[in-house]
Amino acid sequence: VQQKLIFLPFLSLCRFFIHSLKSGICPLFRHIYTYLFKHITVLFESDDCVRETLRNKPTMSSGANLISVSVGHVRESLKVFGEKRFDGLPLVVRPTKGRFPFVSIPSGVWALKYRQGVLQRKPLTPGLHFVSPFEDVRYVISMQDTQFDIPNKEIPCADNVMVKIDIFLMFHIHDPILFIESLSAEKLSDLLRAAQEEAIRNLANKTKHSEIYDLVAFDESSIMEDLRKKFLPYGVTITEVRITDVALPKDIAWRLEQETTFISRHRLQKRKQEFDLVLTKHIEYLEQKRLQYKNERLAYVEQAKRERALIGKEIDEIEGRTKKLLAETAAEQDRIVRQVEEETAKFCAKLDEERVALIKRMRAESNKQRAALIAEAEAFENEVKAHTAAEVASLNAQITKLQSQTESEIEPKLVEKRAFDRKTRSIEVTSELGSINNG
Repeated sequence: VQQKLIFLPFLSLCRFFIHSLKSGICPLFRHIYTYLFKHITVLFESDDCVRETLRNKPTMSSGANLISVSVGHVRESLKVFGEKRFDGLPLVVRPTKGRFPFVSIPSGVWALKYRQGVLQRKPLTPGLHFVSPFEDVRYVISMQDTQFDIPNKEIPCADNVMVKIDIFLMFHIHDPILFIESLSAEKLSDLLRAAQEEAIRNLANKTKHSEIYDLVAFDESSIMEDLRKKFLPYGVTITEVRITDVALPKDIAWRLEQETTFISRHRLQKRKQEFDLVLTKHIEYLEQKRLQYKNERLAYVEQAKRERALIGKEIDEIEGRTKKLLAETAAEQDRIVRQVEEETAKFCAKLDEERVALIKRMRAESNKQRAALIAEAEAFENEVKAHTAAEVASLNAQITKLQSQTESEIEPKLVEKRAFDRKTRSIEVTSELGSINNG
């Protein structure tokens, strides 16, 4: 075992030398380191002492170390993030082949490019990018949330009792440029561990050991805000802080459990006595109420019987008055009917007399109006006939005048015809006047 342990300092020296070199400067040392570590680890696997030595180092499951690792191509970085390693959790990847001519950037990572040794302010986007001979991709940082946790440590609480409090936190890198310029994965691991221990210490100093288990339901928002303010200047955002476990020393935990059990029993016995006392009072109260309700019910029944007898008597009186009132109403109704019938007969006779007189009067007025209308019609007819005869004579005179004017212009042979026509017209006029007078 002593001979095998000789290789451990050599292995540590190789690790320190490789991590101190920048990526891509000396890939030969990286391959030598990988080969030696792989074979020496296999050589020591059968030895319990060496396995115990390696087991004391933090593993990825504990989340207590953040490291930077080297890979070949940039596209291999996704395989490294989240990979289980004995020395920690990879957060930053240094590719050795991120150079001329092309580099493929996967999604979900920050890829930082250097140009002639100067860091460019804009990370590369996912996809295929051309890289000149003066440029190289040196750092690839995960965008995903990273879990960080350290094993429990004993911390004194407010009453100087040693307790164990485990705080789990989650973070991600929001500004890779600021993170690379101000920190590294290893420095961030140290800062997170220190901040986590400080938060646990402050929380324990404000809490007594009897109230330590209440921290599981504690609101961690204040702790998360403090951690956010501390790590935002480094480009790191704390997304979640949670108290996962709280533990007391076994003897104090057993004593608290016994005290809690005794207090619970005493409280239960006291509550039981109070319950029995209240139950007895309630039973007595219910018995009193039952007797009271029974007496009140009997009183209500007797009163209801008396009221029922009074109501029956009132009903009989009302029925007698109703029968008498119905008889009086029927007699009055018969008298009113007879009176109405007599008045109706008288009124009908009077209406018949008035109707006959009205008919006679209307007939006389109709005959008188008829005679007046006939006289007016005859006078109007005579007036129309006279007016018509005058108009006919006037028209005949005009016709004669026109004919005379026409004949003066015609030859003398028409003189005889005009005389004949004049005589004929005179005869016709005379005949028409005679017929009008006769009519």
